[in-house]
Amino acid sequence: MQPRCSDTIIRLDIEADLLSNVLLEMEPDGVVVVCDTHTRELCLPHLLSRLGSYTPEVITIEPGEQNKSLETISLLWDRFYHLNLSRKTVVILLGGGSLLDIGGFAASTFKRGMPCINVPTTILAAVDAAVGGKRGFNFNETKNIIGSFYPSSYVGLDPGFFRTLPLTEKLSGWAEILKHALLEPDRKALIELLKEDRQPETLSLQEWGNLISRSIRTKQRIVEEDPYENGVRQMLNLGHTFGHAVEADMLHNRKKELPHGFAVAAGIIMELYLSFKLLGFPQELLTKVCYYIRDTYPVVPFNCKAYNTLIAYMEQDKKNRGKVISAALLKDIGLYAYGTPLSPTLCKEAMDFYRDLYNT
Repeated sequence: MQPRCSDTIIRLDIEADLLSNVLLEMEPDGVVVVCDTHTRELCLPHLLSRLGSYTPEVITIEPGEQNKSLETISLLWDRFYHLNLSRKTVVILLGGGSLLDIGGFAASTFKRGMPCINVPTTILAAVDAAVGGKRGFNFNETKNIIGSFYPSSYVGLDPGFFRTLPLTEKLSGWAEILKHALLEPDRKALIELLKEDRQPETLSLQEWGNLISRSIRTKQRIVEEDPYENGVRQMLNLGHTFGHAVEADMLHNRKKELPHGFAVAAGIIMELYLSFKLLGFPQELLTKVCYYIRDTYPVVPFNCKAYNTLIAYMEQDKKNRGKVISAALLKDIGLYAYGTPLSPTLCKEAMDFYRDLYNT
């Protein structure tokens, strides 16, 4: 059974032998699992129990954004080479967003591509990196600047992996779910998320499963319309123009790894402010979303001395045209304004708004 389209979702929690059946129908000449030191210990035994007669090779890399590098890519290529993997070998990627990005890029380029199955182990990875086919790694302190479009054959979702995630990881995924809700013309998804009783720490696995499935459908709808990010898919970067900049600044200049979703949440505040200022995004909604984020996420610390550094990172954003910063903004919920040019002055004004909101 070949998937009708790429990134076909399979629910591993619903049918225990579904993954082994998928592998049988893909008819690989071998299976290799790429995991990190955390997922090897916590998640790999459960995955192996779902593979039926297949006994995979296992490659383990170090976790974290700081290892999303050319050095790790080279390590994976070297292991693929010495294992003599072929274009019929299925690569199962077991981990968070960084692992899916970097493992998928290595698989997409080795022998011009091996089929992949994404098995995300975090909520953030499930709603972000697992779907859409973007693969890549960081280079010269710039996030995801080198990469490829290479969709997985299947995405295996098992909410059981999310059971023991710390609150920080849940909040990181929550920011991407919030972003997707802002991209839906139907305000119902956003209204539900902003309810006081819908806090990430109180949700059951069933509620997480429902939210994640809806969020994935939003992303898939946009990706199917624009698979190579020539237009509307740029909206999936809402919050990321500023978010990637503060993430890079924390990692490279402060030597602290900021959870991706926390950076995106900060970026959403700044980009919704510019949506209000430039495009008439409703002020009442701006206030509601920004106060919700402020009350849910800790402040990302930066001061006016960091503004030029942040703008320099933003000037390397993949969406830019020439040297002009280009952002994905909103006229309203579900009304897109991708490719909106931003001047350094406007960027600094948005940073001021963020710091004023947090009283820093």
